[in-house]
Formats: sequence, C-alpha cells, structure tokens
Amino acid sequence: MAFLDDFLTKISGLFSPESGKPGKKELKQLAKSIKKNKYNFYRPRINEVDPNLAKFLYQIYRFTGPLHKPLERYDSSEAIKQLMVDRYLPEDVLEMKSTFSESSIRIMFQTNNSNIVMNQLKKNFAAFKKMIGKSGMQEINHNYRALLSFIALVKFDLYYVLKKFDPKLPELDFVYKTRFEPIIGQKIVDDMKDFLAIIYNIEPATDWAEIFTFINEYRGSDVIQDSGWKKILKSIEDIKKSRILEMMISLIDEDPNFTVKTFPAKENIVATYVDKEGNELQKNLKNIISEKKDSNINEFVKRIFGKIPPNRVKYYSDKLNEAILAKSETGFIYKGAINFLKSFFLDFLKKDIREVSNIYLIRGKWFSTVTSQNFSDCFHRLLELSDELMEFDNSLSEEFRRGAAIKAYTKLSERDKSGAAILERIVKEINEEAKQIVVESAQNLINLARILKTVIEDSKLKTHKYINNWKELEQAHKGDLVEDSMEVYRKIYDMVKLLQLYIAK
Repeated sequence: MAFLDDFLTKISGLFSPESGKPGKKELKQLAKSIKKNKYNFYRPRINEVDPNLAKFLYQIYRFTGPLHKPLERYDSSEAIKQLMVDRYLPEDVLEMKSTFSESSIRIMFQTNNSNIVMNQLKKNFAAFKKMIGKSGMQEINHNYRALLSFIALVKFDLYYVLKKFDPKLPELDFVYKTRFEPIIGQKIVDDMKDFLAIIYNIEPATDWAEIFTFINEYRGSDVIQDSGWKKILKSIEDIKKSRILEMMISLIDEDPNFTVKTFPAKENIVATYVDKEGNELQKNLKNIISEKKDSNINEFVKRIFGKIPPNRVKYYSDKLNEAILAKSETGFIYKGAINFLKSFFLDFLKKDIREVSNIYLIRGKWFSTVTSQNFSDCFHRLLELSDELMEFDNSLSEEFRRGAAIKAYTKLSERDKSGAAILERIVKEINEEAKQIVVESAQNLINLARILKTVIEDSKLKTHKYINNWKELEQAHKGDLVEDSMEVYRKIYDMVKLLQLYIAK
C-alpha cells in the first residue's frame, strides 16, 4: 500500500498547477529576499514596481540628463581618442611623433636624399612604437573605456523610463514636482536589463576626477561636476551589491537564472593611434615623394625640351585611359614616359643625335671596331625602338585586336565583374609592354652616352685612343663637333634621368 501511495503522489504531482514551471522554489526564495532587501523597488505578490525605483533613477537623471546633448557624440569621436592618448604620452614620445608631420618630413628632404629620409623615418617609427608600449597603454585604454561607460549611462534614455511612472514629466525640468506612480513589472523589465548592462561596466576604482577634467578641458567649460557624480556612483555601487534589480527582473520574467549581460568596450585606442600615425606617415611620405617626383620630372622636361611637349601619342594617352579607369582600378601607368620618349625620338634621336652619330660612325676611323660596333648597335636599336613605340601605340587603335577589346570592355555594365577582370589583364599586358620599351630605350641611351663620353674625352687627348681622324671629322661637321657632342650627351643624360623617375619603384 505504501508503494501505491507513493505512485499516486508522483502522478498527481505531474498534473498540479505548479508543474512545468522550473525554478518555482528559487523564485519563491527570491520573493522572500526582495521583501528583506533595503531597497523597496518591487512588490512580487502583485507584480508592481514601486515609485522608489523611479526616485532612484530620477536622481541619476538629474545629473546625466543635462549632459546628454553636450556628450552625445563623444563615444564615436576620433578627436577624443587622439587627444586622450596624447594626454598621457610622455614628452619624448610626443617629440618622436612630431617627426612624422608633413612639415618635419619636408625639412628632412631639404638636406637629405630620399633613401636616407625613408630609413630614418622607418627607425623613428619603430622607436615610437616601442616607446608607446612602455608608456602606460593599459591606463590609457582603461580611461577611455571608463569614458565610454560614463557616456553610455548619460545616453541611456532615463527620461523615457521615468515617463512610465509619471506621464506628465517634462524633459529636463527639475523644478517640476514629480508624481511617480506604481507600474506593472513588464513595463520596465527590458529597460532595467539595459540599465544593468550599463552600470556593470562602470568601475568605481576609475580616476573619475581625471576623466571629467579631460572632458571639461576638451569642451572648454565645466560641464561636469565631480562632487555630484561621487554621490551617484556610491548609490549605483550599493544597488549593484544589493542585487535588487537582478532579483526584480528574475521575478518579473519568472527566470531564476537571469544574469546581467554586459558588453564592455574592447577597443584598443592606443593600437589604433599607432596605426593611424603609421598611415599618416605613409600618406605624408607618399605625397611629398610624389611632389618631389613631379618637380623633378618638370625640371628634366624643361631642360630637355624647353617646355612641356605636345601630346605625341595617339592611344596610350589620357583620353583612352579615362575610359579604362571608369571600369578598372588600373590604367595606363607609363603615359608620361611614353609620350616624352616619343617626343625625344622625334625631336632629338632622328635629328641631333643622328647627325652626331653619323659623323662618328660613317666618317670616323676607330682604333677599336668593338667600340664603334657597340656605338652603332645602340644607335640603330634606338631607331628600331622608335618604330616599335609607334607600332605599340597604333596597336591600341580600334582597328586592332587590343584596341577593339578595350572599346568593348569599357562599354560593359559595371556589374560585369568578369569583363572588368579581363580588361585589367589587357591593361596589365599593355603596361608591361610599355615598360619594356621604356626600360630598353633607357639602357641603350645609357650605353650610347657612355661611348659618346669616351669619344668626347678622346678628342681632348694629345694621343687619341679611339678615333684617329679628328680633324677630318671636325671639318665634315657643320658646327663645333665636340660642343655638339657634349650637348647631345647632356640631352641623353637628362632623358635617362627622366625615364628613371617613371620606372623607379
């Protein structure tokens, strides 16, 4: 019979009103604990939130409400992050950082060549990173995260919550006499979850006086009073220790396992600061080097041509390049080099250089056939490259395969990714061919200039080593052969320097 009684007791338990509600015992215990809690915020029996909670929140609102507008964007301000790191960095670190500014880099370039400046800045930046690592990174990040937790509390819409207790409550009117009334738990439970998540991120051990001094200095006025915050911080910590809000939420949601879900800020503003300085340094270097390169190009162009020559290239030019860049990330890289090279071929190679070269090659009597043959090879290879450059340019016309392909792919829809990829491959192939023409032209110009320099030096010797009929050559040439040879050498030298600016990495 005892066995039957136990069985019936278990069966009846399955169908009791309290079955299927796990944690019922824990919830009852929580209800008892709330009654004993010194904070009279909630009446479990009737599921009613007491106006005492509103009074607690109102005291915080009196402090944070007026700060909402002044601080609303501080949690996303890049200037705040920058200034906070700068505030705590030692003087020697800030001095090192100052060498990365555009003005400092320009001064370095005035007295040093590019390689020296680049190496020095690389060393400076490595030292800068190492010094920052020893400069209290944890303290800086902690203070920034504390600032974010404070701003999160300021931005929490307490006014919206308080209006649930007093619908007539005017915003930021602290003369108004509040009339808070009890409300049912469900009306506020989600708000209190969010509120708890915020206050659990607020650490009392933070140097709040320092945080508020920083904010006040940034704004240029005393918007925050540390004394008022101390009182609020103490009450928040007391509320957290009492666990009254957690117990209230558990009872309203009938979830004895409720835990506060916090989302602490994890951003490492010091690491971001270092990355930003590195990016800024690279940008400044790139701009200055680009300016320096453009300045050097203009200087060499002026020395070679007297002024910027007209566009001599038909297709490997800005016009077609614009259509390509509308569909592709990469355009014609060597436009300037190809145009200047073609101008040089037309204006100097086939005129002044040919005239001087022909005197030496046709009328000159060389001691060494190897030297004269090298001279001839370089000169005639340059003539061939001049023709190849013209053929290369013409191949981009719509009448030829590559030109037709470019026209077709530049008219495709922007959504056609495969077409854009093909266009990029075509442009890459064209750029490689252009570079090859530029590089080989430069190499042959260098070799031609070396031999020409040797010849010029030979003309000044009493006993000649390369050419033995100088008088005959000088009589055959209309002008001063040596002077004209030196002018050709200078033109070739400047042209090589100009081409190197385009092909240098």
